[in-house]
Amino acid sequence: MRLSIRARMMLYIAAPIVLIYVIYSLYSTFESRATVKHNTTQRMSALASSYANQLDARLREAEVIADTTAALLGSYPNVTEQQMYQQLTTNLELVQLIYGGVICFEPFLFDPNLRLFCPYVHRSSTDPDHQLLRMDIGSEGYDYTHEQWVWWNKTKNTRQPIWTEPYFDEGAGNILMSTYASPFFRGEKFAGVTTVDIPLKGLRDSLDFAIGEGTRFSVISPEGVFIFNSNADLINQPVATASNGKDQKVVDKTLAKILSSQSGFIETERWNRRDNQWLFHAVMPTTHWHLVVELDQAQALAEVSSKMNKTLGFAATLLALMLLVIWYTSKRFARPILKLTETVAAMTGNSGAPVSLDSNRDEIRRLDDSFKRMRQAIDDKVRTIEEQNLMLRNYQETLE
Repeated sequence: MRLSIRARMMLYIAAPIVLIYVIYSLYSTFESRATVKHNTTQRMSALASSYANQLDARLREAEVIADTTAALLGSYPNVTEQQMYQQLTTNLELVQLIYGGVICFEPFLFDPNLRLFCPYVHRSSTDPDHQLLRMDIGSEGYDYTHEQWVWWNKTKNTRQPIWTEPYFDEGAGNILMSTYASPFFRGEKFAGVTTVDIPLKGLRDSLDFAIGEGTRFSVISPEGVFIFNSNADLINQPVATASNGKDQKVVDKTLAKILSSQSGFIETERWNRRDNQWLFHAVMPTTHWHLVVELDQAQALAEVSSKMNKTLGFAATLLALMLLVIWYTSKRFARPILKLTETVAAMTGNSGAPVSLDSNRDEIRRLDDSFKRMRQAIDDKVRTIEEQNLMLRNYQETLE
């Protein structure tokens, strides 16, 4: 199929120009995507480290409170019950992050006639002003020496301070928390435990974290349990639970990467029940918890995606404008040729016949055909004249 001049101009001029523009624009867009990804990775990795350091610093403050209280109890064994409650109250006033704290004694150590004694001061979980409340867990709460209470038993067995996994402190604080427990001694003998409790559901509100749209953060324990999650239902749940049975291998692989490194960037298909996430994580030296900042990939690349859409839209508009210009220009260019074709047709004696505008034959081809017909017509006329001249000469010779 032969193309007309118009079609050829559109195909050979407009199409290559638009194709070159689209290729360049796509290359520029992909370069922009790489740049945005690099800059975002640098910025968000620094942000994750900053948040991890901030939270770690706040947790160290809480640790210092418990360790200092334990040291005081070891140095001043004759402290009174009222003084202990006052010390616990002061602890909460010093660090707003702390929800509550205890001073728990070995059975019968504080009072030979009293098996358990454990003063506890905590903030009210229902009062908007977070009024400080007092209680004795030993007599009003539960048997803290029972094996289920890790903060007592593990601290006693290891004789070292510990951070617990998340747990619900039913019977005392009655909230989901993580506890730092520090042992105190009478001489070389284990005497008891002092603690500070950190509320988990309100952890974000307790920190000065400026989390933007499409961005969340979570905290994961070394055992792979959510210490904190923007979805409160997942706190104290294994990270694997967040996959909800979907893409389990992807979630497990991502978790392994987080727990095996101090910090980094991970691009994952599935995390925290969301698809296509960018994760920036950093470890907190004090607790060895991992803080993870989560960013939706679509949110991160929104500007690049918008640029790509604008580029493609502009390319389509440019192509349409070029086609209109070429159509108009080619029409002006082809008009004299068509007129010349008509003239040639008239010279060949076909003026009454319409000029064919067959789209399968371009204007130059039609003009060439017209010239061929004109040449054939001229040749025919010349032969006719020559034949007539010959006949005329023959006739003259006959007359002579």
